[in-house]
Amino acid sequence: MDSPLMEAGMDSLSSVEFRNQVRNLVPGINLPASMVFDYPLNVLPTIGWRYSSVGELTNINPTAKQEMQVPETNIGNFVTDVMRHAMKADVAMLNSGTLRADSIIEKGDIKVRDLVNLLPMLDELCLLQLTGAQVLEALENSVSQYPRLEGRFAQVSGVTFSFDAAKPANARIDETTVKQGGPGGELGLADGEQAGILPSLVLRSTQHLYTPALRISGQTRPKRMPMPDSGDAVWMMEQLTLEKVKSFLHGLLAHLIIVPAWVIPPGMLFGSLVMAGAPLGLPGILATTGVGAGLVSGPKKLRPVLCGVVLLLAARAKKARAVGAAAVASFLTWLVTRSGKIPRFPWLFDFVNKWAKDYYSFTALRGALDDIRPNKSFLGFHPHGCLCAGFTINCCYNADFIRACTRIFFLCDPALRYKNPGFQLMSEAYEADDRAIEACDAEGFKTHMATGVNVAFIPGGFMDAVAFEFGKDVCVLSSKKGFIKYCLQFGYRTHPVYTFGECETYYTFKGLKSLRMKVAAQNVPALAFFGWPLVPFLPRPQSKIITYVGPGIDIPHIPSPTQEDVDHWHKVYVEGLQKLFDDNKADAGYPDSHLEIL
Repeated sequence: MDSPLMEAGMDSLSSVEFRNQVRNLVPGINLPASMVFDYPLNVLPTIGWRYSSVGELTNINPTAKQEMQVPETNIGNFVTDVMRHAMKADVAMLNSGTLRADSIIEKGDIKVRDLVNLLPMLDELCLLQLTGAQVLEALENSVSQYPRLEGRFAQVSGVTFSFDAAKPANARIDETTVKQGGPGGELGLADGEQAGILPSLVLRSTQHLYTPALRISGQTRPKRMPMPDSGDAVWMMEQLTLEKVKSFLHGLLAHLIIVPAWVIPPGMLFGSLVMAGAPLGLPGILATTGVGAGLVSGPKKLRPVLCGVVLLLAARAKKARAVGAAAVASFLTWLVTRSGKIPRFPWLFDFVNKWAKDYYSFTALRGALDDIRPNKSFLGFHPHGCLCAGFTINCCYNADFIRACTRIFFLCDPALRYKNPGFQLMSEAYEADDRAIEACDAEGFKTHMATGVNVAFIPGGFMDAVAFEFGKDVCVLSSKKGFIKYCLQFGYRTHPVYTFGECETYYTFKGLKSLRMKVAAQNVPALAFFGWPLVPFLPRPQSKIITYVGPGIDIPHIPSPTQEDVDHWHKVYVEGLQKLFDDNKADAGYPDSHLEIL
């Protein structure tokens, strides 16, 4: 019975309504809540801990009965954290009577039937603007009849308090202990506007969450942890597993879509030019590769002529293979010379956003996302690494990051953007109303920043890539000040962003670094690397990609900044990056790491 209804598009809530209608039509029939969806949901772990009192944390027997309607409970914390986190509210309150399940909650997979039993009512959420006095009054009401089992006790998120049940009703809370802490930001609804159905919100929220290798199994949080604070929603959500969604193969496919787009075409162009001239010996190879240098560095108008030269050289050799290679080179050149763009492919972003993270052992996007303003925000990413895994996976192809930025342009190397055919096609397919990949040359910076659109950029560039060493946190920034000048000129607020684990994505050739740095300074990526042995141009799947967005640095608007202005604010930015690194390295799992800024 399950499959046909699921294939028809029923979700858990519509199945419950269907069950209720059948009950009404056929009096006396006994249908369980799990009639349609009695299978593991795999989106909610059973959390093996709870608060036994305010500020005190203890382990509990995972099979012990959870009395939902009087004390604070782990599931109550979870539901209210989801409410507050999803709605960007400051405080969430839920009377315990809303949590209807009165059963043993065991470790393991929670099924849809468990969610239906927990939240069977189609309760509407409502967002209100309240004063502190009104919040206190609501909290007092919630504990006024404690410990009576009447469902009045409030499950809360974003506020902490303590109370004395021995005191008279409505005078039990110690006002000095009431503290509010939430994600803040603008509320998403007007006062009193309904915000949707609670069980649907919980289900939708959890279906987008995944943190591998952190399945909760009796672990506890630190002692003396207060009741839910501003970090609880994020902390709890990061403990969820979505085994049903996790797929390394899908993650691999996502990488095979995006990585070859900028790695393979340059090699194809060079190889086809060599093959086109090979029948004529070394002079032919030198001639065709020399023409190739003109194709890369010369003006667009000259490219058709140079392609004609390659075709003539190949035809002179009278070898079909040489002519075919010349045709491939000409086609690749045409791709970056043509006018217009290919259609947008939304599925590309959706697929990579959904699956690319599964390629790695762990990924996360953390930090001051709520501090990003909808315009005139500059996000500087560090380090570059070999192929910018943090920049690409956690940001370019991360819907949460895009939403936090409202609208953002990712700026990259001009040659990569406009002279690499594969990357150009991918960039055109990637484009949408809220995002785009553009060039980071002077014209690109000025054009886009003049509009006030948010921009993201990797200041270290190819010099960062050359400085890359496996296991070493290093970035090139001391001489990279141009982006600060643009931020001053256009009045942009800056956010340093750092990705831990980027330095574990590839192994690289370390020799001739001084020479390679000089080459990289001319905007040429002078590096050799390998990652996963099975597909060496892909990153190591064992890597962790953990990106932290730093708080905004308010830079003044100076249309004509002096060098002194640039130097000062560059120093402030570097200090902000260093602080971001130091403050989060332990949280990321690298407590002994040291950031070297060249």
